[in-house]
Amino acid sequence: MAVPCHRYEGANHRTMSRLRAFTQRDVVWVGHPRFVMEGRSKAEELIVQWAREWELVGSFETANDMFFTQDYAVKASFQRQQQAKRELRLLIPVEKQSISVFSSNFHAMTFGKAFNITLGGRPATSACVGWGYERWVFAIFSQFGFDINQWPTRLRDEFESHCAGAGQGQPLRQPSITG
Repeated sequence: MAVPCHRYEGANHRTMSRLRAFTQRDVVWVGHPRFVMEGRSKAEELIVQWAREWELVGSFETANDMFFTQDYAVKASFQRQQQAKRELRLLIPVEKQSISVFSSNFHAMTFGKAFNITLGGRPATSACVGWGYERWVFAIFSQFGFDINQWPTRLRDEFESHCAGAGQGQPLRQPSITG
């Protein structure tokens, strides 16, 4: 299910790539490390495959969060070294930059400890992935324009199939993360 999100980041809201209100889809895994890491990995593979099938230009890379603390450099370095955060970034040609449309995060035992979630007497591990609907749309229109007939075949076919089924409540195909 998509959820509305709201975020204020000061002066970062100058372009369409940084909205204050947006729609996001999240998937969270909590459990044993192997289960959590396998779920996260499968989600990453599927979303990158989806972007390739739609012929979108971008990259999947290690990233870090903006930490609003005194120890930003330490936290950011740790996140990058552990590949705790990865993002799919899609090109926005007119801005000559890319934006994150998908984020994958491994929290290790952070939330297991914080919320006393245990498995076999040990803190549970967790991970999550999320993607912003408006950012995907912005990247698609930025790369391919508004004329659907000029879009890559797979993307156009899936969009038209979605529009044809919109009256019957059929959602746009989303990658199956559960297997």
